Amino acid sequence: IDPATVAVLAAVGKARVMVGRRPTVSVLVTGDELVDVWDAPTRGRIRNSNGYALMAQARWAGADARSLGVVPDQAPLIGDAVREGFSSDVLVISGGVSEGAFDLVEEVLARFDVGLLFTKVAIKPGAPLVFGRRGDKLVFGLPGNPVSAQVTFDLFARAALLRMQGARVVTRPVVEVELLEPATNRSGRRNHLPARVRFDGGRLVATPLRSVGSGDVVAHARANALVVLESERLRAEAGERAPAILLGNFLERDGIA
Repeated sequence: IDPATVAVLAAVGKARVMVGRRPTVSVLVTGDELVDVWDAPTRGRIRNSNGYALMAQARWAGADARSLGVVPDQAPLIGDAVREGFSSDVLVISGGVSEGAFDLVEEVLARFDVGLLFTKVAIKPGAPLVFGRRGDKLVFGLPGNPVSAQVTFDLFARAALLRMQGARVVTRPVVEVELLEPATNRSGRRNHLPARVRFDGGRLVATPLRSVGSGDVVAHARANALVVLESERLRAEAGERAPAILLGNFLERDGIA
């Protein structure tokens, strides 16, 4: 309920109104290579950015979020954290959902009788993606790569959280943009490319941002949109049009509010 709506409710004497309950979310990050934000990573280790990003995304979507911390790639320890996570409406797990020897999330979820509805999606970034239910609890297993985790949360988990709060529109706005530079898609999947979208003479134009992959959190942070190239579209030239998903920072960052 925004301030203008509050004024309307007060003006018509509505002291109490029906609202959606904020869903609760537990965020669990897995990986032997992770250290916390205040620790200096040694060789072969990186800081845990996913836990903080996913907590922020959940809260931005209206949820009450808490962290279950970082758990090593050991099934018993992951299981203990998953058990605790089921006290929330939604459990979000980052990492451990691919097909490597240390990707144990699906195995652990099976022990808790989580019914998996799908374990992979044909998008980039973020092909490994687990979604399941355990009673009335939802479970999202997101990739460990930072950009993949953020994009899949935005496309899938965010929509679920908004729906749980009674929202009718749960997807981000999609607009047609004119590309100012070429964009390529060699993934064989639906590709979501970080981009800067702006108004130019009454038209929406987009500049795809150079990214070094799904770990490039800087390029993703600079983006205010994701240009979408379908799997069969291998290249879009400058001047061609493409759909773009506007991110939550589109208006704020470009002074259009």
